[in-house]
Amino acid sequence: MKGPKDRNIALVNTDHLPILDSDQEKRLVIRTMSNALLHALSLLNDLQTERGIALLPMQQLGQVDTPSFDQQSNLTHEALAKTQKNYPDFWALLPERFFNAFAQRTNADFRINQTQDQLREWYTFNLEHPIHQMVLSYLTNDDHFSPSQMSALIHYIAAFGYLNQLRDLGVIVYTKAEITPTDSSRLKNAAASYLARERLFLGLADDNLRQIIDEAQNAFTSTSAEIDEVIRKIKNGYTKGVLASTPMPAWIEGFNRELIKLQDALGQSIKKLTHQAQELAATGTPNQSLDSDIEHNLHTIRTLPLFRGLSEASLRNILKGARLMDLEKNATFMTQGEGITRFYILMDGWAKTTKMTAEGQEAIVQILGKKECLVDIGYINASMASLNGRTISKCRVLALSLAVFRDHASRNRELAQNLLTATTLRLQKMVSQYEQMTLRNATQRVGWFLVNLHLETGLDGAPLKLPFDKALIATYLNIKPETFSRVLKVFQKQGFIINKDEIILPSPKALCAYCDPELALRCCRAEATNCVPIQTTRRAERK
Repeated sequence: MKGPKDRNIALVNTDHLPILDSDQEKRLVIRTMSNALLHALSLLNDLQTERGIALLPMQQLGQVDTPSFDQQSNLTHEALAKTQKNYPDFWALLPERFFNAFAQRTNADFRINQTQDQLREWYTFNLEHPIHQMVLSYLTNDDHFSPSQMSALIHYIAAFGYLNQLRDLGVIVYTKAEITPTDSSRLKNAAASYLARERLFLGLADDNLRQIIDEAQNAFTSTSAEIDEVIRKIKNGYTKGVLASTPMPAWIEGFNRELIKLQDALGQSIKKLTHQAQELAATGTPNQSLDSDIEHNLHTIRTLPLFRGLSEASLRNILKGARLMDLEKNATFMTQGEGITRFYILMDGWAKTTKMTAEGQEAIVQILGKKECLVDIGYINASMASLNGRTISKCRVLALSLAVFRDHASRNRELAQNLLTATTLRLQKMVSQYEQMTLRNATQRVGWFLVNLHLETGLDGAPLKLPFDKALIATYLNIKPETFSRVLKVFQKQGFIINKDEIILPSPKALCAYCDPELALRCCRAEATNCVPIQTTRRAERK
């Protein structure tokens, strides 16, 4: 192999190269970067495959359907040559230890004199880690991938590495014909790390990347169900039983089939994403342009509290992959226990979040109105929904890509502050609700609900319109429907005009007695001189 000092470089006479227009240049750059990344990933895969073969004892090589070390070594050499050819900064990015180790790995005496653990760590540190770092460098500097796609691919590649590690740790245990607590712990940690990276990939991948990966994996006739079960059993502490019931050839071949499938899916995803980027460059379309409905309603979306203070560019980036959904009453858009890929904001209408017990009983957690987030900071790193989301009137819902939103929330200070503010307001509202449910009587609870409704719909003297069924309001306030009806009659005696689902206040301040300090902050009529909740708050602050 030629090192950095004696390699031959073919110089190209640029005088005779065709002149490319800007779109052609973009497509050429995209294709070049994609080829470099694919070849680097291929080299990483070949090194990991070679490591697995190098760990096999000579007497067991014939039992496993795998190439010999020399055959795989030749494939690795070819992968290195292709990577070197397609990667312009190949020599500059790799440390000297990589080139020394690459030459030394074919020395049979060197390999024989290493223990399996020593050889595995030597391959990992000297050969695989430098290539992995080079791959990460290329991914993070390639702006043809969206931030969510880039993050998802990074975790996908890491999961691939842990799967290789699981295979090889198992081989070491098979060779010793015994399993120690240390072996069990190492296998368990590798299994847990693989599953964690898999979850992170699924949480970060946008719909487009998920679809590409699913299609590529479904093209394989072999199923991953058996390997998935093995990994989960190991993660749950059943390592001895799994190894005892699985012959070594079946272990290696099962993991190798899964690795081939994942490698192919990764390559297909990069190729398709690159092809999509080339098509966008050819048409001059901005990468990941906004949905037409989002574009049409951008002015309204910009007024949402969550996006306050964001620049035009930041807002557009956050809205990549977003959709506006018009939902009928009683439509479910989030299901407890299922994967969550969207961050929801109510543009109009009312919705509820509920918690379902194992016995099928449903408890209302919160009722949310216009411009409120249905999921908040607690969902940013979640992969499963802990609540159900259902509309209780006709709604328009802005559904953001959770992966894109998560990525921007971690990097955009204004968005993070707005999200924290929204979460704080939700917590204050829930605390206030809990106080009403536990410390207030039925009349005070209904009054508190009407104050909230009054603040939501404005203070212009228009009738309050109950936004949903009276039975649901009663459930939300933790009172019986008949109690709610009796309370409304009490309000009628106080001068309130109630006609079915409409309530007309006898005076603008008729509900002030049911207000609290949190609600008063939202009221434009609240002043220090005449607002009891505000005065109460200020007296408490002075103490």
